[in-house]
Amino acid sequence: VDADVVVTAYPDLDQTVSGTLSSAMGAGRVVVSTPYPYAAELLADGRGVLVDAGSAPKLATALAGILADDETRAAIGRKAHDRARAYYNEALTPDDNDAIALNTRGNALLKKGKTDDAIADYDRALKLDGKYVAAYFSRAIAHEIDGPGSPASRTQSALIRTKA
Repeated sequence: VDADVVVTAYPDLDQTVSGTLSSAMGAGRVVVSTPYPYAAELLADGRGVLVDAGSAPKLATALAGILADDETRAAIGRKAHDRARAYYNEALTPDDNDAIALNTRGNALLKKGKTDDAIADYDRALKLDGKYVAAYFSRAIAHEIDGPGSPASRTQSALIRTKA
């Protein structure tokens, strides 16, 4: 999202969801919105700004205030981002008995640079399914990222034995 502030001013308060609102929160941007139920829930507790539907003056006042105050805009954006991350993490919490889900989350963690956490998920996946080649492969990549002297060669050897 390439904006300081995002507006979701739907005149129909029966609006159910908004990808724009979700994307803006994930990007840590302030959302100024009408109070349709989804927005009211997500923007509560200082995670955004709600204005009455159909009130152009209130919308203009809210936008002017947010754009004029860098500190408040940054604080609201951080709160929005933190909540979006919490929702994201909730959605990605895998079943600890699902090797595929653990491997998938490990891959997401690895992309975020959380190598140790990724390796822990790969290890849990392999405990569940010792022949799960994708988890061996992913773990080997994670160990390679760790650099020279890492346990990558042990992981790669296990991968080769699994394929045999």
